[in-house]
Amino acid sequence: MGKAAETRLYHLALVIDTMLLLLAGGNALVMTFVTSIDGDLADETAMGLTAIGRTALWAVPLVLVGLMSAAYWLKARGALVAATVLLWLPALPFALSASFWVVLMIAFAIGSR
Repeated sequence: MGKAAETRLYHLALVIDTMLLLLAGGNALVMTFVTSIDGDLADETAMGLTAIGRTALWAVPLVLVGLMSAAYWLKARGALVAATVLLWLPALPFALSASFWVVLMIAFAIGSR
């Protein structure tokens, strides 16, 4: 595989990881700063998450930032293949599930005609 193809795979995984980071970060923000109907912040029992659950909610974006930083560091050191593999660890399951959802969306749209 050529260096250009490896660089494209690296950047594709970086884009997918960035989308996953935005989703996970947005989810953590919404679940942390959820408001009730009257505009007050919900108390901790109304959130539906334990203390461990709230911690784990923020762990996902932090782990993604750590993986992306480590991949950037590896790429800067010249280990492009290792950086690409590191980025594809979370990107591949997300990309497969997102493409499965798109296929299902198209199938239901065609089937509902």
